[in-house]
Amino acid sequence: MKIGIYFLFYVAMILELLIFIVDRDDAEDQLRYTYREYATIDSLLAEQCKESLRLTCPAETNVPLYVITRNGNAYQKKTVTARVTITVVGLWSDVERATVRYWMQEKGKSPVALRTDPVTGNAVFERAFEREGTYEFAVWGSVIRVLPDYLPVEVRNSVIKDLSRDNMLGPSLEVHSDQQTFRVNVVKNEVPIPPC
Repeated sequence: MKIGIYFLFYVAMILELLIFIVDRDDAEDQLRYTYREYATIDSLLAEQCKESLRLTCPAETNVPLYVITRNGNAYQKKTVTARVTITVVGLWSDVERATVRYWMQEKGKSPVALRTDPVTGNAVFERAFEREGTYEFAVWGSVIRVLPDYLPVEVRNSVIKDLSRDNMLGPSLEVHSDQQTFRVNVVKNEVPIPPC
């Protein structure tokens, strides 16, 4: 009878050991899968950090020099503000969208900074023109890459390590866009002002 009880204890210990081994193997498989997943994310993020920004804007915009509005019994000429939205592709964190910077240069003049929408990261060029004609502009941007806070610590550290290995900056990296050009055609209205 004692031998039967010891045999049962022996079988129970063997089963517990088998359960422990299976759990350990499952945990190792999960760890390998997670490591492969982090390695894939890491390589993708490191490549994205090195990519430049891509700007898009309409190549040509036509605006009238003025519009005629009615104010009571009187008509008046009102200048029109040209508005061109410069859209950016390649920002992947809220911090980058809030800190991206744009510069615009009119042909033959000094560069000026453009206003940036901190939510979308896009820029808006607005200007009222005083004379008709074709105005040519060039626009470009830059941003300091910032790794998103929601990344796991292992991925952040690995991306930083990859960037350091490639002689890039540590957790941030300044990247620039190519220059995009656009034209604003300001045309004179041929509508006469009606008599009051």
